[in-house]
Amino acid sequence: MRLAGFGAAALGALLAGIGSLMVWVTVGIDGFPNLDSPTRGVETIDGKVTLACAVVLVAGTMVSRVSKPLSRTAAAVAVVVAGIACIVIVAGFLLTAPSRFDPVSSDDLADRVAAEIGVSVDTARAQIEDTVQSLGGFRELGPGAFVTLGGGLIGSLGGLLTWSWARRTRAAPAGPPNDDDRADGPATHEPER
Repeated sequence: MRLAGFGAAALGALLAGIGSLMVWVTVGIDGFPNLDSPTRGVETIDGKVTLACAVVLVAGTMVSRVSKPLSRTAAAVAVVVAGIACIVIVAGFLLTAPSRFDPVSSDDLADRVAAEIGVSVDTARAQIEDTVQSLGGFRELGPGAFVTLGGGLIGSLGGLLTWSWARRTRAAPAGPPNDDDRADGPATHEPER
């Protein structure tokens, strides 16, 4: 269980870290690849936090290998919490990505168009969105968020296994005394004289 927990937590940390550095979402216009705008995880607050969680996964995994039972349990709990945090953050990102990333999301562009054609900013933004949609604007989720999500799942599983192992080692009864702790033989009483 100790080895499985260590391996799963280490793999989870690796996946969460690599996934945080990968592309999470790309926006652009079909047929114009030079206009594609990929966003890596670490370019968002979500990806920065999941990268920090990956560091906690690594640190907690290392501490759980070399520490005393009580510290080992605390490190395992930290690994579980970091893994769950990755899961929650990525799930939130996946749910909110459609509203956060638009092919044209520049307020500056909307302001300039509104001033140029003499309409409100909201009207200009709506016209820009219609134009981009007619040109084939797209939003595509990249693999990074899913890799990070998998890392969080595997890392938290590793933390649970390590926590279970740490609890067992703390609750295990002490073994039989060593030969050094025993007397050399049965106790004998010398007869009184």
